[in-house]
Amino acid sequence: MKNMEDANYQSLENRVEDLEKGLLRVERALERSQSVEQDAAKRTLVKLTEGKHSNVGSKASKSVSEFGIQLLDRFRNTEGWLGKLGIGLLLFSLVFLFKYAVEQGWLTPGLRVLFGLGLGVVLLLLSTRLYIPRRHFSLLLFGGAIVSFYVTGFAAFQIFNLVPYAVALGFMVAVTVLSFFVSIRQSEAFPALLGVIGGLLTPFLLYVEPGSLPGLVGYTCILISGALFVYYFQGWRPLLWLTFVGGGVVLAFALINGFVVNSEPVASNRLPMQLGLTVAWLLFAILPIAREAIVLRAGSSLAPTVPGVHLQKVSDRTTRYLRQHLNLFSPAVALLAVALSTPIYPMEESTWGWYMLGLALIYASVSYAMKDRETVEEYATSHAMTSLICFTIALALLFDNHELMLVLTLEATLLLVVADRFHSEALRISGHILFFILIFSMLERLFETDLRNMVVLNPRAIVDLILFALALYGSSRLPSVRQRNIYRLVVHLALLVWFVRELDSLEYGQGLITICWGVYAVVLLIAGLHFNEGFLRTLGVGTVLLVVGKLFLVDLATLETLWRILLFLGFGIAFLLLSYFFRTLWRTNEE
Repeated sequence: MKNMEDANYQSLENRVEDLEKGLLRVERALERSQSVEQDAAKRTLVKLTEGKHSNVGSKASKSVSEFGIQLLDRFRNTEGWLGKLGIGLLLFSLVFLFKYAVEQGWLTPGLRVLFGLGLGVVLLLLSTRLYIPRRHFSLLLFGGAIVSFYVTGFAAFQIFNLVPYAVALGFMVAVTVLSFFVSIRQSEAFPALLGVIGGLLTPFLLYVEPGSLPGLVGYTCILISGALFVYYFQGWRPLLWLTFVGGGVVLAFALINGFVVNSEPVASNRLPMQLGLTVAWLLFAILPIAREAIVLRAGSSLAPTVPGVHLQKVSDRTTRYLRQHLNLFSPAVALLAVALSTPIYPMEESTWGWYMLGLALIYASVSYAMKDRETVEEYATSHAMTSLICFTIALALLFDNHELMLVLTLEATLLLVVADRFHSEALRISGHILFFILIFSMLERLFETDLRNMVVLNPRAIVDLILFALALYGSSRLPSVRQRNIYRLVVHLALLVWFVRELDSLEYGQGLITICWGVYAVVLLIAGLHFNEGFLRTLGVGTVLLVVGKLFLVDLATLETLWRILLFLGFGIAFLLLSYFFRTLWRTNEE
């Protein structure tokens, strides 16, 4: 009996042990499959989104799938932020530990530099080791390694004076090259962005007096070329814009210190500065276009057309985004190059106007050449708009005062006419923008008073009337009635102010202003009735009310009795006659 109880107890113990082992195996299996299940869940949600269901069902599945994807991405983003927070706190703790060790006299300057190098190497090795299983965490470690290297190079040269300038510069350049290499090898933009930031800061971290302007410009151009070649192979637009903005800031700093702040700039620095700006302009103008052209040429094909260039299938939405991206980037590059070139050679505005005209011809020629090529015809518009901007700036530099207003008005009118002829939305927007600028300039001119000029018959007054006429003609070419009416209203108000400016300086100027406003109001009202234009009738009635208000509020207090009698009598008779013939003058659509 006792043996039987022992056997049953042993059997029960074995069962419990087997059950515990089974639970342990299940837990391990769950841990291994956690990441797989997350990926599978995301793929399932994506399939639900892309599946062909009924309208109600597809909307519901799409909302559920989008919510699930956002939830998964939120967990991943949380992991990334926790990792960034952790690496930041780790670096701060090492800084405090390093500071404490220095205060205790444990570390000599050489050991401090070796400590920074060792920290960077350890983080770099860990990031390489963990890239496949933990990619996001690996990138954080790599960022910490790069920061450690840059700080170590700065401390070794600038604080401790342990290495000469050439060695420190070479080390910093090697760190930048390492960032670009890892970025291309791992197809990650983050290392390249760090490399661009660190590379641009290198001349300032290793700053010595006196600095060499040609050396700074040459170094910046080399860094720009390296970053743009990374962009060419990978297509990361944040890298392109960071390089453009950062490189422009460094070149502007060199320009300001060499030619703006310095009252007597060194003549030998002019050629290197201009050469560096030209090289940077060509790099930014050519490589992005070449990259985007390859992407668009790939189209629906996944086969790369250039060895080593990372391509992917391009959707219609991405294609539109690429166009918008370069439509903004191309003019920005040209304007930055011109703005930075102007202080190098102090010349008259007319001379720079001819240079801008030449640049406009260059961009126009490139745009025309792109128009007939299938792979780059998408960017002919952006270069045409750049040419137009340069041409407008050239006109502003070549002409002045009244002539400038006239030629710019002619250009704006021509843009609207050509836009209507060829149905170009870009030219139409450009014409609107130019007219908008002219309207603000015209407002300033309308409130200028120059008693030396003849009333009405002076160049300023004639140019303003031509501007009004061309604005009305350009508005007639617009497809939208609302746009045409906006132009007509602005011209109408400007013409009323024009009468005030030209006649107010006369002895009985207020009376003449009222007469001109009244005649103008009657003409508008008759034209609106004759052509059955409701907008013209509204302007005419509004101007009539304005004239009546001016008669009572201004003329009654400022004019002599005879002028009051004549004005009130004349306008009273005119308005009665207009009221009598109102029905006769109004031509309806049937008539």
